[in-house]
Amino acid sequence: MSNDLDKNKKVPNVPNLRFGEYNDSWDFLIIKNYYETQMCKRIFANQTSQNESVPFYKIGTLGGIADSYISKELFKEYKSKYNFPKIGETLITCSGTVGKCIQFDGQDAYFQDSNIVWLRSENSPIINDFLFRLIDKKDWSQLNTTTISRIYTSDLLNLKFYYPSSKSEQEKIVLLLNKIDKRIETQNKIIKELNALRNSIMDNFYKKKTNGLYKSVSGMIDEFCMKTTRNSEYEVLSSTANGIYRQSEYFNKEAASSDTTGYKIIPFGYYTYRSMSDTGEFHFNQQMLIDKGIVSPAYPVFTIIEKHSKYVLLSLNNSPIVKKQILADKSGGTRFALPLSRLRKIQIPWADDKDISCFEELTSKIDTKLTLEKLIASKLLEQKNYLLANLFI
Repeated sequence: MSNDLDKNKKVPNVPNLRFGEYNDSWDFLIIKNYYETQMCKRIFANQTSQNESVPFYKIGTLGGIADSYISKELFKEYKSKYNFPKIGETLITCSGTVGKCIQFDGQDAYFQDSNIVWLRSENSPIINDFLFRLIDKKDWSQLNTTTISRIYTSDLLNLKFYYPSSKSEQEKIVLLLNKIDKRIETQNKIIKELNALRNSIMDNFYKKKTNGLYKSVSGMIDEFCMKTTRNSEYEVLSSTANGIYRQSEYFNKEAASSDTTGYKIIPFGYYTYRSMSDTGEFHFNQQMLIDKGIVSPAYPVFTIIEKHSKYVLLSLNNSPIVKKQILADKSGGTRFALPLSRLRKIQIPWADDKDISCFEELTSKIDTKLTLEKLIASKLLEQKNYLLANLFI
């Protein structure tokens, strides 16, 4: 693979990183010249149920687990009569979290009209897998403003891309990215299994040692409210399901506002989490990367003052008793909200100091292993983002 720059090769419109056997210039394409947008037939609320049949995906569940279903009879009728995606076509969310993409895998499923669309072409020079990569890496914040709430048909049709005319080059790029995605998926499974082992230990501990005792979070935490006073004062961090990452490493595009004045400062050793969730899952993370970073103003920042801070953090993230309390109040309307004021009201199962200390010692080895595996995961993400930044124009 060559990494010669355009100016050295004296060939216009080529990426920084390329397979050595290809040296011709990339071509230019406007989506509307080859594609049209399509969507499924509208599904009304009274046509859905909670009984598992054919999954019905909405913007909040696309790429995850469906929370509603339609009957097989309705699915077969609508699939035969109306627009329906083909295997490999890219489904795109156009509202809410805009620009989320998955490739349709052919499994029985139906999708929310207008909020989830796909592009179809009968004569495109771009293979479906390569189109997915192009759209998936699109930075939608550059469309009109830094914060957009909807992608319109005209936005999709006016997209412009460079692409290699050789479909074999497209396939090689896709194959390389698929391999690293597979490695990331394997790494995430390792992390998931380690978490499951730790959770099993926790469940056993709760059953045998807590005996119905609880302690309120309110006496365990102190809020940290310092904010930036100028733009780009500190590095932006992202709190994710797998830990805290530098945003520049975790995303292959900037997700923060162009002006980070007023962002919350999170010092080393302090904690944060996303306070809104579509699923009711909240992930509490300790910032162990840099001396001071910043997070979105919507992220609470706090320190745990309870001496058993490790136990508190594990309980917040993994205790089914804690999660039940969080899910009891859907105060965010269609989303779950967990402001710090609600977090303070959470009751954590408690035991005596000696038992908790033993538990913390028992889980520390798993956490050490988890830290290593998460570091590997972050390095794989760095590698992927490097490729995404250099394999395309």
